[in-house]
Amino acid sequence: MFSQPDFAGYTRNYSKESATQEFFRIFGFSPEVLRESAYRALRSATQTDDMHSQLSGAGSRFYHTFVEEVRAELDRLDEWTAKRDDDNQSSPRAYRADGLALAFVQGNSATGDLNKVLGLKKPLGNVTLVELQQSNPVPNREMTFEIFAGTAKSRPQTMWLVLYRREDDTVKLEVSLPAGVSEDGKVTGWDKRIILDDVTMSGSITEERTDERGEDGEVGVAISAR
Repeated sequence: MFSQPDFAGYTRNYSKESATQEFFRIFGFSPEVLRESAYRALRSATQTDDMHSQLSGAGSRFYHTFVEEVRAELDRLDEWTAKRDDDNQSSPRAYRADGLALAFVQGNSATGDLNKVLGLKKPLGNVTLVELQQSNPVPNREMTFEIFAGTAKSRPQTMWLVLYRREDDTVKLEVSLPAGVSEDGKVTGWDKRIILDDVTMSGSITEERTDERGEDGEVGVAISAR
């Protein structure tokens, strides 16, 4: 059974245990999938060159590895797919059968910190912008970049952003729901923020898992500490 988020006109914030519960309620899988993927991406980027900055080759390697690790995990779940069509190459995302979507973006210094004003490192790309406009429609407003509008309208959905920020050997993560987006690709507010625990090279990361179906037909993901 799928659970869609509820809108209330103000930001709902979740962290620690409440974040884990809310994440699972909405998306149907454990947030450890994101944390483990971030750990593997961080390890890969660090081994490449631990002196590179976030904007260099190591930063790019982290992003691409993180995204592909998450999407590979979600592809194992019947409800989710990492659709890899043309409009998904430069704006990678994952979709659930009911239209719920996850897009991956780099956040500002407030990522993972409820005491700061969350924003994006860079404006959203055209595809993500149009899909967010579709998720948060404004009456009588034409969609930006009409070339993409037909595709967006064909799959009504709610799009969440997986925001990450890498700081040396630490990755800050949250999954948040935009309340609106401007024409120039900036998020104008947040309906909900789900803060995940930081991922570090020295932290205890859960990695061992099974993907088995229970008696009720649901996919269970068993996780144990490494």
